[in-house]
Amino acid sequence: FADLYFPKHIWDSVQITKDFLIKRHRDRQNIGDSYICGFGDYRKGGLLVIEKDKELLGKDEIWCPRAIDIQERPFKFNGFENYHYNTNWVGTRYVLVFFKGHKKLEPR
Repeated sequence: FADLYFPKHIWDSVQITKDFLIKRHRDRQNIGDSYICGFGDYRKGGLLVIEKDKELLGKDEIWCPRAIDIQERPFKFNGFENYHYNTNWVGTRYVLVFFKGHKKLEPR
């Protein structure tokens, strides 16, 4: 999937979820951009909402949250710099997120 839709994106991890409602958060362990894409028979909702961190806004910059339809549409965003979450939906919803992790687990 990644090789077909975003072959130049550098990633080392993929998160796969099914019917998982993500609360507002930032990906504190990620490096750079992530690609996200939704699949399934969900029709209403399931949007990715992105909010820019107020600490990262320029002095006179105004920024409104964005709601993006990711169903069968890969979307690139920076989850480390921006708060994000998804809206409720009706139906079955799968999501793939391709990202590069900041820290690796050390063997014991």
